[in-house]
Amino acid sequence: MSKNKKITLGIFAILLAITALIFFKLAFNSINSSYLKDKISTYVFDATGKYVVIDTVSLRLIKSIGLAVEIPNAEINLITKVNIKDTIIDIDLINILLKGLKNSNFQISSQVDLNKEQSFDVEAVFRNSDIIIKKISSDNFYLSDEIYLKKDNYHMLDLSLSFSKNFIDQNFNGYLKKINNDYNLNPSNLFFEKNIFYNAKVKINFIKQLLDIERFDNKHNVKLNATIDYSKNDKKIRLNSVIPNVSLTKILNVISIQRDTNNKKILKIISDLLYKEQLIEVELYIDSSLKPKDITLVASGQVNLDYQFDENVNPSYLNGKAPYKITLFKKTLSDNLYKLSSSINLNDANFYLRQINLQKEKNEYLALTFNSSFDLKKGIELDINTKKTDKLSLNGKIKLSKNNDLIFNNIYIYNNDNVDLTINGKLKNRNLITKITGNYIDLSKNIIKINDKVKDYYYQSEKYEVLSKVAYLNGGVYVDNFSVNIDKKKDKIIVKSSGDTLDSNYEYVREKDTKIDVAFIKSGNIINTVGPEHSSRDLIRNGKATVSSFRTVGSLETNIEINLENFVLINSPAMLKLLSLPSFSGLSSAINNETGIEFAYGKLSYKASADAYSDINAFAVNDGIGLVIKGDIDRKNKKINLEGQVSPLHLISGIIQKIPFFGKILIGNEGEGILAVEYSVSGDQENPDVSSNPLSIFKPRLFQRTVDFLNNNIEN
Repeated sequence: MSKNKKITLGIFAILLAITALIFFKLAFNSINSSYLKDKISTYVFDATGKYVVIDTVSLRLIKSIGLAVEIPNAEINLITKVNIKDTIIDIDLINILLKGLKNSNFQISSQVDLNKEQSFDVEAVFRNSDIIIKKISSDNFYLSDEIYLKKDNYHMLDLSLSFSKNFIDQNFNGYLKKINNDYNLNPSNLFFEKNIFYNAKVKINFIKQLLDIERFDNKHNVKLNATIDYSKNDKKIRLNSVIPNVSLTKILNVISIQRDTNNKKILKIISDLLYKEQLIEVELYIDSSLKPKDITLVASGQVNLDYQFDENVNPSYLNGKAPYKITLFKKTLSDNLYKLSSSINLNDANFYLRQINLQKEKNEYLALTFNSSFDLKKGIELDINTKKTDKLSLNGKIKLSKNNDLIFNNIYIYNNDNVDLTINGKLKNRNLITKITGNYIDLSKNIIKINDKVKDYYYQSEKYEVLSKVAYLNGGVYVDNFSVNIDKKKDKIIVKSSGDTLDSNYEYVREKDTKIDVAFIKSGNIINTVGPEHSSRDLIRNGKATVSSFRTVGSLETNIEINLENFVLINSPAMLKLLSLPSFSGLSSAINNETGIEFAYGKLSYKASADAYSDINAFAVNDGIGLVIKGDIDRKNKKINLEGQVSPLHLISGIIQKIPFFGKILIGNEGEGILAVEYSVSGDQENPDVSSNPLSIFKPRLFQRTVDFLNNNIEN
């Protein structure tokens, strides 16, 4: 054997012996390697930008794996401190010899501890400098998909995972306690249920120290994504959520119950109001003590406006879809300072406010903005403005004081048509005081209806003062210099009003309480105080009048009394038929006006209900004629049943009536004469049958009045 062969065999024997010793040692023990320790530390830093602290790195043989690297314990600071233990790296020695350590293929398994109560089993494959994380799992967490890390992009981690409520409770315990202590609210209980796994998708950039949450499932089906920048001491959080209206109602319901503010009526209004999905965006910073600051909350979406506010014939309503946006800013949670800006676009909505006959049609432009900077302990003041508009505008201030008083400051409403008003008022302890002034107010759709059954009153008292240059009242009545004062305390109300109507003026007073309902009107010309379609225009023209009414609360009948001066009784079909009868042929000359008969004064009393005018008792007189009317009118079926007397030469009768004692016996009451013609009118209101007693004109009333007079005195 040559010398070279002997040397070669010797070296081989030595290597074989060394290898045998190494494998024998690895099989029963391990070999520590400072070289591998440094290489792994460098490898992790290159991949994540983070330093890893490794106690020891050892080589050993494991029966089921073969040659492997064992790391008993390591520690790395990611978002929090992470402990890594019992790490086993399955290495391919031949691959390492051929490709080097960096480009070799090997598998790794480890146990990662985030805290004492939570640990994860991790399995990964390193292949051609790429990393495939095949498994990360615990009792409350697992990967939904494998994670692929490219060799040039180790710092980017893309996770698809599933988690349970317990995982949230374990890893965010400090945050949850802080929120619960400060706001009496536990987000984990609010959004997650026990024993159910939820899916999430998260991206982490270890170099930029950014965490993006692209998906975060929850029991309310809220679409959630967030970005957390933890590169600085103050962590910046951006949160976007899309919340279905049903889910938002449920969330608010849970919050209200936990905070002892449950209000089913408000929650129902919110539920009806919200349309489809609402977007909520939050941006804030959290300092090292977990205190939020520079908080901006933006809520936007659409509301579904579908409200009818009363049960009147022409009810007030608000309908349509309206997009809105609310932005709320708060510097810190430790103070009471807020900044608010919001807007709502009502272009696609239509509404009607019956009280002032204000109407907005669909597609008519109306966009409102609300802005405020306020101290919650001092009060909230909102500036209301309309954006550019040539039709309807609303401007002013609404203030909620620290005592929860609601104050209206110069709320200006204008529509370039029938409304031009400024409203000032205050609501304190359910006592409302309001003053309304302006150029135009439209009260034409306000109809006072009897309702004695209302016993529940929100307001303790209400006081209204209205002053307007022009007012449009019910029935088409036009009033200048309109004034009304309303003083209402639950079921007691006093109304006083006045104004100018064409060439005259009027005064109106009404008082109502639990027992009586009384009204009084004094008009310089009663026709000016009723609309062009009012039925009284078919009976009289002109006339100074005082009208009083009385009703016992609970009754459906109202007693009405009207005193008239200098009025004209219009030539209605019934009147013309009456005066054209043979027995009245001598009285037709009493018509001294083309439109009717002029009377100096008259009086009318009757009972009014929804269906009838009953107990009608009326008279009218002038120098040439006296007229008496009694009977009933069926309003529902438009039928009349009237009777009375017409007395000629009333001036002579009037002189005789003034004679003491004998005057009343000879003549009788107002409108009656020493000679009178009796008549009756019945049938259809538009074309009644008229008849008279032709003999009654020759029958003096002396004997009847004498008997009546004697009987009354005997009774007295």
